[in-house]
Amino acid sequence: MFSDLMLFNKERTAKQAVGFYFAFLLIGMLAGGLASFLLGGPSASYEEGQLIGWYFSVVVCLILSFIVLYQKGRLNEFGLVLLALLSGIGAALLGAMLGLVFTAYLTTKEIKSS
Repeated sequence: MFSDLMLFNKERTAKQAVGFYFAFLLIGMLAGGLASFLLGGPSASYEEGQLIGWYFSVVVCLILSFIVLYQKGRLNEFGLVLLALLSGIGAALLGAMLGLVFTAYLTTKEIKSS
């Protein structure tokens, strides 16, 4: 379930995609908290930290989605690029909890053979 998390070109099963989702949700939460602390400083308000975390989740979901598409050689497929963009929109609406759903789905797609 949690095997090969950093291999973005791996075709995952549904169970592995769920593991990918939870692992990157946890990693993203820890990294977002650290980014909020480092960028906002210890004297930052809660709202400032929340805003930094929001930006962080949108950017991370978009980057992960496009890395998956690039590694699988599927950047030229319009529908999958829209799903990758939808991960950023989902992250903007409900944070990484929704944005990573689309990213995890993209990991289940097969690698395009050349």
